[in-house]
Amino acid sequence: MKSKGYPVKLVKFLDGKRTDVEYSNNALSSNTHKSNINNHIVDVSTSKELTYFIQIGTYSSQKNIKDFNDLQSLYFQKLDDGKFRYFTEKTFDYADAQKKLQNIKSKGYTDAMVVAFYKGKQIKLEDAQNLEKTLKETQTVYFRVQVGAFSSKLTDEQIKQKYAKLKDFKLNTHNKKDLIVYSVGNTTSYDEAKNTLEKVKSLGYTDAFIIALRNNVQIPLDKAIK
Repeated sequence: MKSKGYPVKLVKFLDGKRTDVEYSNNALSSNTHKSNINNHIVDVSTSKELTYFIQIGTYSSQKNIKDFNDLQSLYFQKLDDGKFRYFTEKTFDYADAQKKLQNIKSKGYTDAMVVAFYKGKQIKLEDAQNLEKTLKETQTVYFRVQVGAFSSKLTDEQIKQKYAKLKDFKLNTHNKKDLIVYSVGNTTSYDEAKNTLEKVKSLGYTDAFIIALRNNVQIPLDKAIK
C-alpha cells in the first residue's frame, strides 16, 4: 500500500518501544509460550498450607507438563544450585498422598516419593504428619447435646441431682461468654448427635438441644452442618 508516492512501513510497539515486525512477532510468540507453560506449572512455594506432593525428580533444566507422560498436574521448585525439582498430585492428606504415590509409580515413575511443604518450605514427613494431626484436631467440628448452662460451676452434689438420669453419659463442660455449658455426647456425626438428643429427651431433659464446637469453642450450628 502506498500513499502520495511514499511507502508505508508496518511497525509494532513492544513494552512502549518501536520494534520491527519480525522481532515483535517472535517476542509475542515467546510470551504466549511462556504463558501456556505457566498455566500448567505452579511454584510449590506458593502453597502456604500444609501440602503433600509426589516428587518426580530433579532436573538441570526447566520442563513443562508435556515432558512427562500421563501427568495431570505439575509443580516445581527452583533449587539454589539452579536445578529444578518437579512434583505432581497435590493433596492435604498424608494417607491420600500415599495412594497417589502408588498410582504415580504404576505409571513408570519408580523413584517418586511423597514430600511435604508448609508455608512454602519443605518439612520432614514426620513433622508434617504431626502437624496434620494437630490441625485436624483444632479444625474438626464436634456435636454435643446441651443439657444446661449456668453462671457458675455446679457442685458434684448439684450434678448428681440434676443429671442423675444421665449417668450413662459423660458430662462435658465448656465456657460460652459468662456461662458454663453442660453437655453430653461428643461426635463428628450430626446424625449420631440427633440420636443422642432423642435419648436425652426421652429421659426427661426436654429442653436439650444440639450444639457444635470447634477446638472446644461453640460455633453456630447452621455453619457446622453445611
